[in-house]
Amino acid sequence: MVEKILSPDALLQKRASESPQGTRCVLAVDPDNLITWGKPTLQDRTGRIWKLVIHRGDDWISRVAWQNAWKTTQPILLVLTRSTEDPKKIIVTYIADLLSYAEGDIIDLSILSFFKSLFPKVNPPLETLVEYKNTFIENAAGVLKVYPQFKQRWGEPDYWSRGQFLTILLMARYPTIPLEEFWCDESDFYSFLTHALRLILHPELPEEENKLVQHVIEASTRQKDEESYRPWISVLPEEMAGYLVLRYFLSSKIKAHLGAILKAKVGFTSLDPEKLSPQIEIVTDLLKASDSWENIQHQAEDWLRGQRLHKALELIDLSPEAIGNMLPLKDTPTVFLHGLLRQFLFQWFVSKEIAEFGWVFSMTDHHLLRRLERDENLTALEVETGALLRCLINICLVAEKLTVKMPRFENPEDLLNWYTKNKIHLLELQTSEAYAKLEMVKDDELAKSGYLYLMGSENCLKNRVHSFLETLDSILSEFIRKDPQKFFYGPRSAHRIISKTLRKFKPEPKGRVWLLLMDGMRLDTWESIIKPIFLEHFEVVEGEDQNYFSILPSKTDVARRSLLAGGLGTDWKNYLGKPTREERILVAKALGISINDVNSRLCFVTDAETTKSRVQKMGFGDEHSCDYNILIYPISDDLHHFYSDTLASLNQKIKQTMKTQQGTRGIMDDLKYRIRPGDLVLVTSDHGFIELDPARAIEIKRAEAYNAKVSLEDTVAYRYIKGFYPKGKDLGSTIIVNWEESSEEKKKKTVFTLPVGRTWFRREGGQSATYSHGGVSLAEMIVPGVLLRPIVQRTSRVEYIDLPTMFEVREDEVCKFEFGIWNSGNTDSGFEIQGETNLGEKLKDLKGYLTANERHPIEVSFTPHYETGVDRQILREKTTTSLIFILKYNDSKGVLKEFPNSREIVHVTVKPKATKIDTDALKSFDDI
Repeated sequence: MVEKILSPDALLQKRASESPQGTRCVLAVDPDNLITWGKPTLQDRTGRIWKLVIHRGDDWISRVAWQNAWKTTQPILLVLTRSTEDPKKIIVTYIADLLSYAEGDIIDLSILSFFKSLFPKVNPPLETLVEYKNTFIENAAGVLKVYPQFKQRWGEPDYWSRGQFLTILLMARYPTIPLEEFWCDESDFYSFLTHALRLILHPELPEEENKLVQHVIEASTRQKDEESYRPWISVLPEEMAGYLVLRYFLSSKIKAHLGAILKAKVGFTSLDPEKLSPQIEIVTDLLKASDSWENIQHQAEDWLRGQRLHKALELIDLSPEAIGNMLPLKDTPTVFLHGLLRQFLFQWFVSKEIAEFGWVFSMTDHHLLRRLERDENLTALEVETGALLRCLINICLVAEKLTVKMPRFENPEDLLNWYTKNKIHLLELQTSEAYAKLEMVKDDELAKSGYLYLMGSENCLKNRVHSFLETLDSILSEFIRKDPQKFFYGPRSAHRIISKTLRKFKPEPKGRVWLLLMDGMRLDTWESIIKPIFLEHFEVVEGEDQNYFSILPSKTDVARRSLLAGGLGTDWKNYLGKPTREERILVAKALGISINDVNSRLCFVTDAETTKSRVQKMGFGDEHSCDYNILIYPISDDLHHFYSDTLASLNQKIKQTMKTQQGTRGIMDDLKYRIRPGDLVLVTSDHGFIELDPARAIEIKRAEAYNAKVSLEDTVAYRYIKGFYPKGKDLGSTIIVNWEESSEEKKKKTVFTLPVGRTWFRREGGQSATYSHGGVSLAEMIVPGVLLRPIVQRTSRVEYIDLPTMFEVREDEVCKFEFGIWNSGNTDSGFEIQGETNLGEKLKDLKGYLTANERHPIEVSFTPHYETGVDRQILREKTTTSLIFILKYNDSKGVLKEFPNSREIVHVTVKPKATKIDTDALKSFDDI
């Protein structure tokens, strides 16, 4: 194999080494200044040390250097290179006598010589080689690497054109881009133009390569009319991308003179919209049908944002009704989606009222939201746009719920069912998340108006939600006040959760029971954060997904113990019938475990916050688990007591706890490892919590406690007063609860005063809090009781939706249609869909990821062809007759593969044009 020299320095060393031993002087010529001559000597490959004499046009300096070198016994390398003062000439007139000492062949260090050392049989375009000499040298290794592609297309030509040389330079620098993408030699004008624009706007080619890319296009084109294509390629990539997206978005809204309007209104530096107008629609359709459109939109984002976007939007109707018609359109470019969402939200915040917003809910399945959920690599604009869209959807969800007609409730169970069925429990979190999304957008004006609308004014959405919920809390309090004992022992009391689930259903043989108590978990946290995580790996036992009322007061010791014991305080007894507060014994009795089996069959972990505590009690594997396993996770309770941020922020922290914990396995990772098929899993909570209203704090004085002979610290908490009622003091709406427990001697009764809604108690001199629990409110008192089992067999299946089997199309008219794919399995799956015509034209090449039950729309666009022979019979090899789609998806092991349902054929019937001149039929007369 011939050695390839990859730098001029290496070429010099090799040529110097080839000089015979004993050579006194060798001449080297560096006419293109390829080498930096900074050292006085050169060591060749044989180890010889050459003295360097560099001649740059100053014969006196050269002679002094020569004399010094001649005095030594070392060989001399006399180098001729260009002067930095006059780089066009190498002057040797006055050192001709020194040149006479040179022996052997001259070492040629020119750029042409270096090129020939790599490609000895090729003649390059010399002027171009000199112009791009540094680029060629820097990428010599890359040129050699991509040359096989070059050779495959053109063989081994003895001459490279300028276009070929520039192309191989680009290929060397961007080796992932194949030669076919650089070489724009289509004979059809629109095919060439589309190819050229895709190259100019290629995501891997930075803007500094634009001139070089233009040279390649000009060198490779077969188009003769330079004036027709030059306005399209002599452009700045970002500006062309911006123009294409801008023109596409406005074309359906402004029909006449759009090019002139854009030229006057928006302004361009490298292109003229009027000159491009005649071809723009066809070019845009072809680009949209390719896989380049998403990249073009990304490139347009920075150029279009700001003042240009503002000017563009001024050209169209921006009334709420008009924006409502534009936003749901699937192909609205992201930059305009961002602008329209921003405008719509701003109008909403200012006017406080938009009459019709039902269309917003059609956008809950928008592709941006799906990609955000999957944490795909999105641009900053896409992230902001997704945040604005989620903000708008949440606001509309809340606004709609606030208009729901409240029925007459006959009992607290009716209230509970209506409250959860209509998703009223999500109102606070949706409001908080709307503001959290708004904070992600860098827009001071929008943020200010949004804050006032959502959080910061007397009639803000948050206060309206709180007022709405206060009404419901008051209704609940009336049911309790009327008959507290009836409420405590009601059919949906939390102390019935175990008996209605774990005592009713039995695990499979060798299966185990798991009771997972999420301490302090609100219902909105369960439904929006934790339940979706569980349902990735578990399924609900049919009919066993209900909500219950926590025991009052809704504080941990009372509520949790009652739930685990399956009874109220007077029922908290051990196996000997004596009163006990030991939760392990109480839950063992509730589960029906005998006294002799408690130690062997029950594992009770009271502090499951850290991996360490679970390991200490249960070990690392499921083999250490018992028949009954009780795990208590304080995911909310410990957090909200000391938390002052929003509900949305708090829930994100809970989500992190579920998935990752202290750098090791998160809660769900741990449960997946322990729980196995055949087990039953009950997930519940002891209570929730409520956000306190700073304006509704009622201060309890130390003197009031002193007069009642009680301790202020022992009796007053944020959401209850225990054991006394300040005489003559207005505590607002409250409920008096008599709590009874059995003791060794007699029943012990404690009187609790519980505030209704957001009222709370503050000790004199005490601190405020953001959240607390113990009182009477739906937020504190509703808890889930959901029975789950592991998904035994995970199935993977992705299938087509609404893919037509056949249709008619007109010849040469762009045809567009939509279908979808659906992940009908119960596990997330990657997918890859490819489509092409029977003529080999690419229709679609898309890769992605679908969650279980997720649907994804597919858009297809193609131009059908129709050809007949001399006998007027259809030439099937030149006529579009079918579309072939291949859908691959992950199997159960995660391998992407084709399945029996993966390949579909859509039959196409092309209707020919009414009048068509068949030029091919005349070819037989060419020789006459």
